[in-house]
Amino acid sequence: MNDSATHPLHHSDAAASDTATTPSLRRGIRPVPRQPDLLFDDSLPDAWFAGDPGLSSFWSAFGILAGIAEQEFIDIGRALLGRMSNPAIIDETSRFLQQEAIHGAVHARMNRVLGDRDYPIEPARRFLLDIIGNIQTRFGDGAVIAWGVAAEQGIGEIGHAVMENPSVLDPAAELPRRLLLWHFYEEVEHQAALYDGFLHVYGDGSDSATLRRGGVALLLVTMALSLPLVSWVVCRHAFPGQQNRMRTWRPILRQLFGRNGLLRGGGANLRALTRKDFHPFDQHQPEAVLATRRDLCVRPEWERPVRSLKPTRDERRVQGPAGVLQTAAAAVGYLGDCARSTRHFLRVTTPA
Repeated sequence: MNDSATHPLHHSDAAASDTATTPSLRRGIRPVPRQPDLLFDDSLPDAWFAGDPGLSSFWSAFGILAGIAEQEFIDIGRALLGRMSNPAIIDETSRFLQQEAIHGAVHARMNRVLGDRDYPIEPARRFLLDIIGNIQTRFGDGAVIAWGVAAEQGIGEIGHAVMENPSVLDPAAELPRRLLLWHFYEEVEHQAALYDGFLHVYGDGSDSATLRRGGVALLLVTMALSLPLVSWVVCRHAFPGQQNRMRTWRPILRQLFGRNGLLRGGGANLRALTRKDFHPFDQHQPEAVLATRRDLCVRPEWERPVRSLKPTRDERRVQGPAGVLQTAAAAVGYLGDCARSTRHFLRVTTPA
């Protein structure tokens, strides 16, 4: 994956260079920073999702990992800001970053309650950061940015599925249910923001497509490792003896992969991500779902003023592998890195 396309405004569509708008704005969509008044305490039960150990473990793991990933998305967005020249894209990216910062802060409230019960918050943080750090070391900072773009599409697709059928969260306890509804609403609202910024900086040429394909592959590895493993370790901690029973995981497998499952649209969206004419909002009708679900998911009093954020440049910048053989060697090394990180995570979370 070659990180050579770093000059802004390579996009062939003249509209992309319009400094007064973005593809999202042309759809009437603009991310709005919101600070929900959700406060968690020790009254939150371990089996907070339908009283079910598998569902509760998965969604607790999702919240733990989301709180970590949000900071990565912020770092990626701020790195892109340093390469942007379009004021409208800069504003959209700033709004996205502010939403992500608040997502991380609110998830941290719930995670603190879980951490007080010795849930594996810190080992999970190190595990995910190791996996992402290995991407940067092996492939370069462009690959990390592409990973983030793909991750936003994956999470956004779950958001669309939840917005189409919000009753899927009805069995959850009230506070985490409201947290997830708000989070997924805003994931739909800003699903295109990081992609718009990426396209502004990297363009839509062959280098951009290569990075996006690599980002999808790296995301699939990340999610295939982190979510199942962290869910399993959470279940082992919160519900000892349940983690190795297939019946424990059947409800979440149905919720994710069954008929109308939450991941049903993710594959198509990620496949489309590498197309030259791809835009996240072309896969759905986000305007309608955002208008329909606004009163359910967010409140006007949560809205906050937009803050301008300073761009950063990643001091660890590394040129990614340029050829097929170099990329293949890096991929093999990366999988070895992931195997070592997995073994370490399981070792440090295994009860003495």
